[in-house]
Amino acid sequence: MIDQQFRVYAEHPVQHILIRFRNALHRVDSRPLQAFGNAGPDSPKIRQRLMAPQGSFVRFFIQDSDMVLSLLRSADFPSDSCDKGVHTFSYWFYPHDGGIKEGRVAQAGYEANVPLLVQAGKAARDEHSYIHTNCDNIVIDTVKKSEDGEEIVLRIFETYNTVNDVVLTMGFSVDSCEETDLLERHLEDLPVTDGQIRFTIHPYEIKTYKVTCKHK
Repeated sequence: MIDQQFRVYAEHPVQHILIRFRNALHRVDSRPLQAFGNAGPDSPKIRQRLMAPQGSFVRFFIQDSDMVLSLLRSADFPSDSCDKGVHTFSYWFYPHDGGIKEGRVAQAGYEANVPLLVQAGKAARDEHSYIHTNCDNIVIDTVKKSEDGEEIVLRIFETYNTVNDVVLTMGFSVDSCEETDLLERHLEDLPVTDGQIRFTIHPYEIKTYKVTCKHK
């Protein structure tokens, strides 16, 4: 096990802990808290966000003013050579004003853990987005081909504990849209108007939509 330990001098007794698909409040002077995944603590006074290493599932351990980031857990089962080799770790502190929503902490975490890929080429237009939303508390987490067809599957979630009326806009021609469960089984059809679908999302809710494109 490789750990990195920090001493957190937080004036505020409560910290926000961000885990995938949600966040939680934790008192730094209470029982130990462990969180896993691309996550991190956010101090209301220090206003610094510790982001997990890219693409990893690590452990955050917080008790009193001690914060421990587990960088590597090398087990000896089922193989005695698990994780052996050279490892490179990176993590970030993100100073910001306001709370996690005002500081756009979730967005900053995604920008660090899922960096933008840039490729040289000739643009057909100055600005274009294939999918975007009108709400800052919505994260478009997955865009992929459906498991059993040619549809596009969109998976989104609410990250700031807020109820919102969402408008999801597609920058391509859409024929129809249906809401599904996580296994992509049909729940209900949604109307599509001018490439937009509208729905209400609740705190930390995960929604999955299957979109059928218009064929020219």
